[in-house]
Amino acid sequence: MRLIHRHLFRVRSDSRQPAIDRRRECRYPAKVPQIQIGWEGDGAMIELSVRLIDVSSSGCRAEVDRFPHPHPGEPVWMRNPVAQDEWLEGSLVSAGPAGKKRTVLRLRFVSPLPYATFKYLVYGPEKQPAESAPRPWHERDELWK
Repeated sequence: MRLIHRHLFRVRSDSRQPAIDRRRECRYPAKVPQIQIGWEGDGAMIELSVRLIDVSSSGCRAEVDRFPHPHPGEPVWMRNPVAQDEWLEGSLVSAGPAGKKRTVLRLRFVSPLPYATFKYLVYGPEKQPAESAPRPWHERDELWK
């Protein structure tokens, strides 16, 4: 069976019914291997290191070892790798198996990811310009959101 892409729809070559693509933004593979997420559990903040798979301005997908993780719909925070003392708020969309010992978590951010953080996650720390270098006009957060 072949998929034919037409605008925002995917049409199967053996079917007349279009399947709507629900994504609003493209997902980009992450170059940063580990990030920290946290959530409220048993009256305390639980922090966990996860492997980032891909990221967009509105969410990300990460992989974690199977052990307690938040339930879908619960608030989750991601530590901003650019500003270590800042946490980005989101919610868990889904959690599903990824093999015998891994779980895939899909997170949605409450507000769009800052562009500097997005660049850091997608291009990696080695591709970041020095802090003293001025950012080009098209990299301002007002245009990114």
